[in-house]
Amino acid sequence: MSTAAIDQFDELLRIKGPKLRRFKDGHYKRIEYLELLGRSDDEEQLPNEDHGYVFRVRIDGELHALKIVRLGTSTTCWKLTAATGRSQVSREDIKGQKDPFYAECRAYRRIASKPRKRPIAIACHGFISIPVKQEFFFARKFNITDWNRPEEELFLPPVKRQPLRALVKDLVETGLEITEKLIVSIRRELKALNSLRIYVMDVRWSNYKGGHLVDFSSAWTEPHFEFRKDVNSEKDIKINRQIDLAAFDKMVKEELGMDVSVRTEPNPDLIARLRLRRKRED
Repeated sequence: MSTAAIDQFDELLRIKGPKLRRFKDGHYKRIEYLELLGRSDDEEQLPNEDHGYVFRVRIDGELHALKIVRLGTSTTCWKLTAATGRSQVSREDIKGQKDPFYAECRAYRRIASKPRKRPIAIACHGFISIPVKQEFFFARKFNITDWNRPEEELFLPPVKRQPLRALVKDLVETGLEITEKLIVSIRRELKALNSLRIYVMDVRWSNYKGGHLVDFSSAWTEPHFEFRKDVNSEKDIKINRQIDLAAFDKMVKEELGMDVSVRTEPNPDLIARLRLRRKRED
């Protein structure tokens, strides 16, 4: 059992859209790191599509999943956006809407603001920060050294570097049998998310736990610059809003090897867009 100190995070970026609250408004005392999930201790790097490390933790005696998101991604997003001729989008909007940490915060806040009788995703209870000094603890205990820090931060003393950012979520420790009923249920949840103007943009089976979606680090939650008419064409905006369900059908067929009745007819434009996204990620 390992215990690490905690810290408070500054307010989220002041941009238009939903904002997640601090976990317990910052009133908690102790985090115990019990286990690193989804990656063995001898692996040196995360897969390209993963944006953070997930731990089984105990916070003031309660079990949770804690996802610590890696840093430095907003600079990459800015370069990619500018390279596609969309430099009219501000750096603040790119960081606040495309950075994986803020993407999760926006999606989870929108979900929380529209409560439902049945969950449409694994619950998130808020965000916290992890002091920079804890990087030494993670390196020693879990062999984690890749936090993707911006190059300019590497030459700064630890006290001047930005803290690590994390999300506190429900811990799912049991799996479910994959059945047609389950597939129909998670497709219904995906449609519900889209109705809330949350577009996951990364629908794959590894992002589901206990029959619910658990990862929103690639999500586009409106308002989002990708849905601005001065940024994308009306056709592209329409396609972007349909990508999740096309990706779901692809996941069911290719990852799960199933052919269930909820499948829709493949749309060539959507399939091409999915392939392009996967190519960029690789």
